[in-house]
Amino acid sequence: MKWTSENITELRLSLGWSVADFSRRFGVASAVVQAWEAGQAAPSSDDLRQLDFLSFHSQSYRDVIAAQPQADSLLIDQNFEQIYRRDLKSK
Repeated sequence: MKWTSENITELRLSLGWSVADFSRRFGVASAVVQAWEAGQAAPSSDDLRQLDFLSFHSQSYRDVIAAQPQADSLLIDQNFEQIYRRDLKSK
C-alpha cells in the first residue's frame, strides 16, 4: 500500500486512537505522527513496514469481530454494560 497522510489518519481513527495513543504505541513522537498526517513528512521505510503490519493485523482483527461478534452477544445475553477480556472465551 502507498501510505498517504489520509491513509495514516484513517488507520489511526479506525483503531480509535488519538495522535498520542498512536505515537506511543507506534514508538514515535506525537509531532512525527502529526507531520505524517499533515503531509509534511513521510514515514521511513521501517515505519512503512510497521504501518503495513498494523494495518493488516487491525483489518484481520476487525474481520474476526465482524464474523464472530462474541463481545456483542455477551453484552446482550448477560446484560453487561462493559466487557473485559477475562469475560471472553478463547478458541
